[in-house]
Amino acid sequence: MGGEEGEMGRAQPIPVLLVRSYSVYATYGNHYESKPLIALIFYEVSGGPFGVEDSVKAGGGPLLSLLGFLIFPLLWSVPKALVIAKRATSFPKNGGYVLWISAAFGPFWGFQEGFLKWFGGVLDNALYPILFLDYLKRSFPIFNRLIARIPALLGLTVSLTYLNYRGLNIVGLQFPSLAFFAFAILVMGLLSIPRIRPKKWLVVDFSKRQSSFGHRSWIEWSDGYFAEVGMLVGGFWLKWWIQATATMSNLGLFEAEMSSDAFQLLRMSEMGMLPAIFALRSKYGTPTISILWGHLLIVDELSRNYRIS
Repeated sequence: MGGEEGEMGRAQPIPVLLVRSYSVYATYGNHYESKPLIALIFYEVSGGPFGVEDSVKAGGGPLLSLLGFLIFPLLWSVPKALVIAKRATSFPKNGGYVLWISAAFGPFWGFQEGFLKWFGGVLDNALYPILFLDYLKRSFPIFNRLIARIPALLGLTVSLTYLNYRGLNIVGLQFPSLAFFAFAILVMGLLSIPRIRPKKWLVVDFSKRQSSFGHRSWIEWSDGYFAEVGMLVGGFWLKWWIQATATMSNLGLFEAEMSSDAFQLLRMSEMGMLPAIFALRSKYGTPTISILWGHLLIVDELSRNYRIS
């Protein structure tokens, strides 16, 4: 039985259920080329800035949003990355934080962590098809109508779920092509540089404040507004590129989250926390029941989602 060195130097025993055979998992092979793996990680933790437009409206302008994006990674992302790096190297096995918490506090709390993470991930995944259409509807207003919106949401969800069912290799290989679209935001930023006029920031006529500061419609910043900014900066070609980038980004986020959630259920089943049926694999090596279970919950959320219309 393996163990990890505790804070006081004594080995902390890992519960028996955590040291089961990993031969089944290894049979299907989980080796990827570096580029698909890097792209998979990118979509697992980021996927692009799309969906943050509301923060500009909520903060009354871009200042607070930009400060948040600069400060928050230092307060949250860096410490979290250090914790994960330490734990992942201490437990080089499939299972992640379910494995870590089970070793530290027992399988009961490991199950709680696993269930809450899976449930939160599936609920989060229900947002990506909606964001997908939120960008498209700016060029195709028909997606504002339920007669087109509902079939599009269901069709998109079913198609992406099937892609996950076909295997992680297929999912991983599509990510580099999806990541290419992310350059649209970089291009928009580069095209904006020649238009920067710092002297305008310092010219203020307090007797005519409205004409000095101008009217900034921060209230218009909502999901999909980056495409409108691209239109102002570069024209139709950049608007369409950003729309394509946003839609592809949401597809990548959906695939990465669904893969992670499904394989988490599979591992929890192999650890004895869930019925064995969740560990059943298809001929492609994917956890069929785990994927289907997540898909059904996503469809249920889409059917009642407060933003479906």
